[in-house]
Amino acid sequence: MRFWTFDFEEETILSDDIEPMCDFVENNDIEKIRERVKDPKFICKDCGRAANKKEYLCSPVDL
Repeated sequence: MRFWTFDFEEETILSDDIEPMCDFVENNDIEKIRERVKDPKFICKDCGRAANKKEYLCSPVDL
């Protein structure tokens, strides 16, 4: 499944092997989640989740 999002500056396409945070938190333990949210640089403008790489979010914007 591919996830398409649109940022005002560029289009981001999540690859098949990267699960967005929305789904990732439901299917993984806290240690794996911590790796993605440590030192966050982006936030999803749809769900409000934060991550350190924009590839992990559906609609990322800079923090």
